[in-house]
Amino acid sequence: MKKMILALVISIGIHADDYDWSKKNPIQGKDFGIHGKLYDIKEKSILDEIFAKAKKVNWKKQLDAFNKSAHKYFVAKGNLPLCQETKIKKVKIINKLKYPLYNSKMEIIYPAGYEIDVLKTLYEKGIYDPKPMLFFNGNEVRQIEYAKLKQQKDDAHMYLIDGNIEELSSEIKNIYRGDLIMETMKVECTPSVYYQKDDHFEVLEIDNETLKKMIQKDKL
Repeated sequence: MKKMILALVISIGIHADDYDWSKKNPIQGKDFGIHGKLYDIKEKSILDEIFAKAKKVNWKKQLDAFNKSAHKYFVAKGNLPLCQETKIKKVKIINKLKYPLYNSKMEIIYPAGYEIDVLKTLYEKGIYDPKPMLFFNGNEVRQIEYAKLKQQKDDAHMYLIDGNIEELSSEIKNIYRGDLIMETMKVECTPSVYYQKDDHFEVLEIDNETLKKMIQKDKL
């Protein structure tokens, strides 16, 4: 019985190789001809479409809206009071993680909610900025004068709490918006000068009369 099955398989295999399948199952096709009317298809040029839409845009209105939006970004609105006394205080910057930190193996290094002492971490890694940071009010003439002197003397980083950066940029270079980081930096009044001292900031708050004397002294 097994020999008969084997002989049958061999026989089928031999005949399968020799069999012309294309004759048995020819590919059938049919030309259905043309029915109804034919029309030429004409697509619009994409460039013509773009130019047509561009002509409908009020570009002056768009530019005015952009400039208005851009000008808003350069206006700081921290609304902090003037310093009422001259004093030095210590400030530490603590950052509370919103999300966990992972290492290369996707293991959690620090969980969400973990508090990082920013300056201490930077100090341990040898990252230190000798330049002071000045947070000042651009609407106060005396503070503007002090900012110019401070930048010339110490090349300090300038942070505007109140005022217009564009209007002050001709007198003071590289001004940043201080109102965006004043809560993080714990700025309570202006002018405040931040000096990095190892793992913390030493902050000098200056009252108006003391500021006046300091400016006069620097001018001598």
